[in-house]
Amino acid sequence: PDDADGGGWIDNFLYQVKITDVLVALFSGLLVLGMVLQARRMRETVKATTEAAQAADKTARAAEDALVAGQRAFMFIKEFKTFLHFDAASGQYRWSIHPVWENSGNTPTKGLSINTTYRLLDEPLPKDYTFPNSREDLIPTIAGPKAAVEAVPGAISAEDLAAVQQGRKHFYIWGWAEYHDIFEGTKKHTTRFCNQLMQVIGDPRAAINEHNMMQMLFGFHSENNCAD
Repeated sequence: PDDADGGGWIDNFLYQVKITDVLVALFSGLLVLGMVLQARRMRETVKATTEAAQAADKTARAAEDALVAGQRAFMFIKEFKTFLHFDAASGQYRWSIHPVWENSGNTPTKGLSINTTYRLLDEPLPKDYTFPNSREDLIPTIAGPKAAVEAVPGAISAEDLAAVQQGRKHFYIWGWAEYHDIFEGTKKHTTRFCNQLMQVIGDPRAAINEHNMMQMLFGFHSENNCAD
C-alpha cells in the first residue's frame, strides 16, 4: 500500500510537471508569436509611413513642377515685322525684317540672349544643316511677363526679294533665345527657330499703295524648330 501510495504520488507529480511544461511552452510560444506579430506590424507601419512620405514628397515635387511650368518664362517667335525703305541716293527700295520674340510666361526671364542669322541662298537649305550662330548679332536683354522683345533686324534689297518671289533665291532666318527663369534649381532654357520666306505678294521694287499691297509670308523650315 505504501508503495502504491508512493507510486501514485510520483505519478501525480510527473503528471503535474508535464502539464506545467506544456503550459509554459504554450505561453512562451504565444509570447514569441505576439512579438513576431508586433515586429511585423511595426515593419508594416514603418513601410507604410515611408511610402506615405515618399508619396507626399512626390506630390509636392509634382505640384512644384506644375507651378514652375505654369508660371515660368517661355520665349517663342511671335512674328516678323517688315518695313519698306527708299534710298534717295540710289533710287532703290530695300526692306528691313524685324523678328519679334514674346515671353508667354507670367514671370520674367533672367540672362536672356537672342541670336539671329539671315541668309539669302541660291539653293534651298540641305537636309541636316548645322545652322551656324551669328555671334555678332547676339543681344543680351530681358523679357518681362507677356512682353515682346525685338531681335536685331535684317535687310534684303528689293531686287533680291523679287528673286525670292520668282524662285531664283531662297531667304531664311534662323536663331535662338537662351535664358533662365526666376525659379531656383532650374536649367537654362533654349528656343530655336528657322523660318523661310515662302511667298512674296505684290511688287517689292515699287512703293506700297492701294494697288501694291506688299506682303511677306514666312513659314517654318522642316528643321531647327524646338524649345524646352
